[in-house]
Amino acid sequence: MDGQWAVVVGAALGASGAVVGALTTWVSARLQTRVQLKVAELQHTATQTAETINRKRAAYSDLVLAVDTVRRQKRMVRQHLRRHVRQP
Repeated sequence: MDGQWAVVVGAALGASGAVVGALTTWVSARLQTRVQLKVAELQHTATQTAETINRKRAAYSDLVLAVDTVRRQKRMVRQHLRRHVRQP
């Protein structure tokens, strides 16, 4: 192999190395983007779940308060009936 072929082969190897490097960089960037998107999805889902849990807790607290209020009112009605209504 003479010097010209060595230069051509060297240039070809250099070009193929550059192509491989570019592909590797592209694949790495694409993979990193996918991972970042997945992380963002998980964070969004976690935020939605936390908001849902907080809404359910608030609703449950309201329900407990409403039940307590109804029980108290029911007790007051029974006491009123016992005091003011004649029993046959």
